[in-house]
Amino acid sequence: MTIAHLSDTHIGFRQFARTNEQGFNLREVDVMKSFRACLDAIAERDPDLVVHSGDFFDRVRPSNYSIVHAYRALASFQRERQNKPLIIVAGNHETPRTHDAGNILELFSDIPGVYVFASERLNQLRLDIPELDLEVVGVPSAVIEREKLTLEPSSARRHRVLVLHGMERQVLPENADFDIETTHADEWSYVAMGDYHSFHAYGDNCCYSGSTDYTSTDIWSEIAHQKVWVWFDTEIGKMDLVPCEHRKAIDLPPIDGRDLTGAQITETAVAAAQWEDAELPIVRQKVLGVRPESKAEIDYRQIQDLRRRCLEYRLDTVTVFATTATTHGDRVGVTLEDEWRAHVRAADLRPDLDRDRVISIGEERLAEAIDETNLAEA
Repeated sequence: MTIAHLSDTHIGFRQFARTNEQGFNLREVDVMKSFRACLDAIAERDPDLVVHSGDFFDRVRPSNYSIVHAYRALASFQRERQNKPLIIVAGNHETPRTHDAGNILELFSDIPGVYVFASERLNQLRLDIPELDLEVVGVPSAVIEREKLTLEPSSARRHRVLVLHGMERQVLPENADFDIETTHADEWSYVAMGDYHSFHAYGDNCCYSGSTDYTSTDIWSEIAHQKVWVWFDTEIGKMDLVPCEHRKAIDLPPIDGRDLTGAQITETAVAAAQWEDAELPIVRQKVLGVRPESKAEIDYRQIQDLRRRCLEYRLDTVTVFATTATTHGDRVGVTLEDEWRAHVRAADLRPDLDRDRVISIGEERLAEAIDETNLAEA
């Protein structure tokens, strides 16, 4: 049996202020394009089973644009595949916190061949597909966060697939939902996991496929990892990683700003800005060890010119503060963005607030405020 595994598509994800001719956020359009490209590539290989391991949508209530386009894409995909099984497990991003809200993923249950695991009732975790001699167990985010489960096959089917959404302890100990031993991976034909945005394997038949685009609050921590979906043939028992199509993100080599004036920092940043303008990439340029007086001298009008050449240009200046006996103590290399992320990660948020979303909104507001201040001073 052949399996295509994708995850964390985060359809409806929005970032930055730029829109297309129709007024839609460009990053939201990007994410939809990445999703469609994955479906096209999967359909070309024509697997027996497709699994999506959660965070299909980026939020509980995505935009009409994303709902309509996602439904049409899946319906067309299933028609092309002659309605072969497609499994979708609900992730934390699309799962409402109140029981009476319903789950947007249930909409896809009307598409022939699509099976959605979005309920919190444990008796709906298992699915039998006789035509593939297959048992599927799907564990949504809401279940794995609440229950201590022993995830073992219960049938004598030849093929057994586990699909779950949650954070395994090895990849993110501070936010762990389960330990990899809980999955009993050696008893399954394949274990498809979602929630972690970079590909990470546990043996030959168990992995996070990662997200299909850069949709986390800190994409720069993912930039070194290729975005993929996973092809798995149970007869071969080996994963094939298929690259995803997405907008280019460029993390430029950091600039050592310790001995540079603001004018020199500006000149070096402009010289480092080498990319094809037509690609409109997402770009970050870090400048380390900047003195406060040098930061004040940066020519932000030239930086604004760089921003016009890409979807987003982020100039991250890591400032060196003098060592003084202040209440802050000795602070070296601290940015407002760093302080905001640390603050939100440690904060006791209301249950209905998504921590990653709060961080992302704050980062965007800080970037806007810094841009306005710098341009006003220039």
